[in-house]
Amino acid sequence: IDVVVAERDGRILGACLGLMTFSTWRGVRGLYIVDLFVDQELRGQNIGLRLLRESARRAARKGAAFIKLEVDHGNDGAARFYTRIGFRKKDEDRLFILEQDQLNDFIAMGDGT
Repeated sequence: IDVVVAERDGRILGACLGLMTFSTWRGVRGLYIVDLFVDQELRGQNIGLRLLRESARRAARKGAAFIKLEVDHGNDGAARFYTRIGFRKKDEDRLFILEQDQLNDFIAMGDGT
């Protein structure tokens, strides 16, 4: 886990949380961005760009050859930001999740079902 934080005078302006990952079908290491956040009042000042770029630098030193992240469907601003800096949407990937109740049910099933 790697966290890059932007701060000024002890105030956190934004943060980028990333995890190193490995793609078996690519055969290379990569960076998965778990969260990139910039204080809403400070957006548009390239803070997010600098946070993401520093996360990318750190991951590249560890052998990362790609960055992967997710954007909520309703977060058009983030989608525009990532597209503007070169990310491409991959429609062939699908997100699956077990929320708390389903996770508990899954665990309770045991190995026999």
